This record gives sequence, C-alpha cells and structure tokens, in this order.
Amino acid sequence: MHPTRIQVRATTGPATTPSLEDELVAAGPAVAADPGRAPAAVRRWLRTLWAVGAWLRGRHDAVADATSPAPPAPESPTWTRPAALPAPYRVSLEHWADALAAGGTALQGPLGLDRLHAQPSGVVLVRVTAHPLGDPAADVGGVVGDLARLQWYVEAAGHPAGTLQRLAAAFTTGYRGLPPDARLDESALRRAVALRVGHRAGEPAPPPGGDDDAAPVRALVERAWLLED
Repeated sequence: MHPTRIQVRATTGPATTPSLEDELVAAGPAVAADPGRAPAAVRRWLRTLWAVGAWLRGRHDAVADATSPAPPAPESPTWTRPAALPAPYRVSLEHWADALAAGGTALQGPLGLDRLHAQPSGVVLVRVTAHPLGDPAADVGGVVGDLARLQWYVEAAGHPAGTLQRLAAAFTTGYRGLPPDARLDESALRRAVALRVGHRAGEPAPPPGGDDDAAPVRALVERAWLLED
C-alpha cells in the first residue's frame, strides 16, 4: 500500500463530495461485515485512510519541529453526555477533556470521518477548522473513534465488523509507520477515542441503529481504564 499515490490536502472550503463516513454508512452493515461485497470501495477506503494517517503524522512532525508555538485552540465546548452514563464514567471523560483543553486542544478536534472527502481525481480533502492541529492522540482518536462508533452499532446488530477494523488499522499504521513507533501513547489514544464517541453520543445512531447511545461510550471508557495507572 503506497500512501503517496493519494494526495491529501487540507481545506477550509465547503465539501462537494460525500464524507468517508457518509460512504461507509451508505454501504451498510453488509460491507462492514464482508469486504468482498464491495472490494473496489474497500481498497479505496484502505488506501485513503493509510494516506490520511501518513499525512497527519507529517503535519504533527512539522509542528513538533517548529520553533514558534502553535496557535491556541478554541475553548473546549460543552459536550453532549448520554443520560444513562453513570457518574464514574462522566468523571473520567470530564477529566480527560479538561486535560486536553489545558494542553490547548478543543474537545471536538479537527479530524473525523465526517471531515474526509475523497475526490474523483484521487485527492483526499481534509476539512479543517481555523486551528487544524491539536494533540496527536486527539487528532488520531477522532478518526479511530468514528470507526469504533460505526463498529459498535454494526456488531450490536449481530454483524461482524471486519472491514471497519481493517480501516482503523490502515489509518493508525499510516500514522505510526512500519514498524510502528511509540510516539503516540496508547493510553492517551484510548481516552481520545472514548471522548470522540462520547461527544457524538447524542447524534442519531448510524444504520443498523441502536437504542442505547451510552453503551459504546461505557465500553470505550472501560477500555481506557485498563491502561490507567
């Protein structure tokens, strides 16, 4: 897989093509379960996410190497909390969000599947905010969290989600490289994934849907707890 064959560009303009999230939702649980149902689309998604991961790593490296400080991110907004989320989970999410905000990262982050738009020309446009880069774990966690959210609803409906797992692996491998380096802290990434899914918990569930939007948040918070000191 060669990320250089796909050009990735940042843009602040409006989108003219569906987002990658729109494409995955439109493909439905059958494709999420069996990539053989749409092999060309799955190959394109894999290459796209690998390329975006490599592009994001390059942007983070450039910021880390810069001598001037990055501009501060906007104040972290109030995020939607599922009503059924028990207090210990809310406390952890609020603590993790405060830690990101203290480091200059807005909670919603600049990246997610909803901001990736593949063009017919092979270019991938990444819609960014005025402050497109934040904490590396938060930026990576936005995309991984969106994939985890889709995976949860697909599996909760009784379907396997092998395609979504492969897409997440392609993105993180594009970011970390081969062999993977340890610059992206796994504990921080798990917290960021839980925050992303928690931030979106009030939105309508993607097909095939589900009634408990707190369930994936609880599961991801518990997964993050496993790496807490």
